[in-house]
This record gives sequence, structure tokens and C-alpha cells, in this order.
Amino acid sequence: MNANADDTNRLSVKSDAALFSHDDVTPGSGDVRLIINKAASDKTASFLYQTGFEGRAEIGLSGDDNLHIKVSGDGQDWREGLVIDGQSGRLSLPHTAPPSVMLNLFPDAGRFAGTPEPQGVIASSFSTPPYLSPYNGSNFEQGVPFIHNNASYGGSAASLDTIMEEWLSKIKDIH
Repeated sequence: MNANADDTNRLSVKSDAALFSHDDVTPGSGDVRLIINKAASDKTASFLYQTGFEGRAEIGLSGDDNLHIKVSGDGQDWREGLVIDGQSGRLSLPHTAPPSVMLNLFPDAGRFAGTPEPQGVIASSFSTPPYLSPYNGSNFEQGVPFIHNNASYGGSAASLDTIMEEWLSKIKDIH
């Protein structure tokens, strides 16, 4: 439409806008879907956004069955910004650097966080998020409490339980 098709682009449309709307005549379902089907998992089904006919962004199933969002500043070198695993639904940010500062949300910023303590972010209360589940059928009330401003890390409150001390030392080793 208003453009020349070729062997690669057998449907070619040159227009300021294109509209796909639900079928309200047949009668339709009220839904509308644009379906892009690929032949095999290792093929690509995507939307490619271009500037001057050079790729700048791509969203789709690029060479596998995971959802990829990637960008290119020059049309040659591509960087994946986001990948969603097709099996698990897990999100990854391949070109995002890990945080350089670990934030502690305990009210006193956690005595184990080091000196000087980060003061910018604190939490005055905590609710267990639905994605956390206790181990081996226990519950959170059975757990050993963290005592903020604890004597184990230089504060004026009581010392931490041995189990909590071990847990915190493992966290500190990861960072």
C-alpha cells in the first residue's frame, strides 16, 4: 500500500499510521490480536524498530523462546536490556550492573552494615511479602529475631542470638 513490495517484504505499507481494530460486524469477539508465528524455537519472531532503515530496538523471541528487549546505537552492536525466560517467567537484566551500595531497611540501618551507617533509606515496619515462604514448614514467628541497635554490632540493645549472628555473617560474606 503506497509502497513497493519486494521478495523479502511482500507486504509493504507506507503510511503515517496503521490501525488494526476488533471485528464489530461479523460479530467478532471484541478482541484483536496481531499474531507473529515462527517456524522453530531457534528462529526469530520480533518487532524491529529502525532509524533510516537501521535497527535501533527489537522486542520479541530472538533465536529462542524467551522474550528479549534489546537496543543498538549504531544498528550493528546490540545490547539486551531485558530477557524474560519463557519457561520460568524469570526476569533478567543482562547489561545492568549490580548495585554498588547494599541498602539495609532495618530502622537503625543495621549495626552490621558497617561504618558509617547508610542513613538515606530506612523502614519503620516490615510485612512478609507473599513470595517469601519459610523453610521446612516453619513460620516466621518461630524465627530468631533481629534486634536493631544490637550489642553484637556496637549498639546499646541486647546481643543477637547465635543463629542470627551466623545468618548475618553469611550475608556479609556474599557482599
